[in-house]
Amino acid sequence: MQTPKEWPQEITNSYEPIRNLGSGGFASVVLARTKSDENNKKDIPKKVAIKVMGCNNTVGTKDASSLYAKREIELLQQLNHCGIVRLYDSWEPTSPSSY
Repeated sequence: MQTPKEWPQEITNSYEPIRNLGSGGFASVVLARTKSDENNKKDIPKKVAIKVMGCNNTVGTKDASSLYAKREIELLQQLNHCGIVRLYDSWEPTSPSSY
C-alpha cells in the first residue's frame, strides 16, 4: 500500500502502511507497522492503527471535525483498557491541508 497523502511527514518517517481498516465521516484508519531502526537490527516492527482525522470530512464542517478530534484525543489519553486501542501519540498539521 502506498503512503496516504494526508499523512504528516512525522508519520511517514516512522510508519509503513499495510492496508486500510476503514473510513467514516470524519476520519480514515490504516493498519501500519513501525519502520525498523537501521541502527537497531533487533528492533521488531509493531503493528499500529493510524487514524487521520478530517480526510473524509463529508459530514459537518472542518471546525466540527477539529473539535471532535481534539475531544477524542483528550479522552483516549485518559484511558487504559484492554478493550480500547491505546493512544501512543498525536500530531497536528503544521500548515493547512488540502484534504
